[in-house]
Amino acid sequence: MAGKKKSKAKNQYLGKSKRSVDTAQKKILEPNSAEAKAVKNQRDAAQAKREGRPVQAKPAAAPKVKKPKVLIAYFSWGGTTRKVAQDLKKRVGADMLEITVDREYSKTYLMCVAQAKKDALLGKTIQLTSKVPKAGVYDVLLLGFPIWWFGAPVAVDKFLEAFDTSGVKVYPFATSKSSQVGVALDKLKKQLTGKGELGEACTANDQQAIDEWLQKIGL
Repeated sequence: MAGKKKSKAKNQYLGKSKRSVDTAQKKILEPNSAEAKAVKNQRDAAQAKREGRPVQAKPAAAPKVKKPKVLIAYFSWGGTTRKVAQDLKKRVGADMLEITVDREYSKTYLMCVAQAKKDALLGKTIQLTSKVPKAGVYDVLLLGFPIWWFGAPVAVDKFLEAFDTSGVKVYPFATSKSSQVGVALDKLKKQLTGKGELGEACTANDQQAIDEWLQKIGL
């Protein structure tokens, strides 16, 4: 009886050992395994040395490129700029923030234009109500707004005052029925002096313009 137990235990031990060896061999012989590749490289190097051929150096791994962290911050009155921002979020995979202030604008366009003119003159009376992200989180800022009174709305000014753009690349995009984003760039340059860098701007009134802009800025 004791002999049978010993024989059974021995068979179990031999079975486990065989499975371990089989597993190890299978792992080494697997063509795509790291072990198989290492063995092949060693054999190739040894063969090259015997034949007097130079040993081919293993190519260096390509450096990992850090993907920039992108924030889309936008101010929208009638929803046009918001729609563009939402589309950009889907395409770029960025975080998004709506810029809001303690000012209620008229839904009538001409009344809103009059308010925008007044804001441009009395901007200090407007306060930012949206939460501003912490410094150092983002590498790229896509800044969206409608063109109001030949420039960006005061809400955008307030956001740039509160948001630390140090080391951030800022790419403006604007919506307008008649004006181009260029009318707002001089002021933006002054606001970013010594802080962030102003990049390529886009008048985002049609899909083609947006597509070309994203391609230019590498997003």
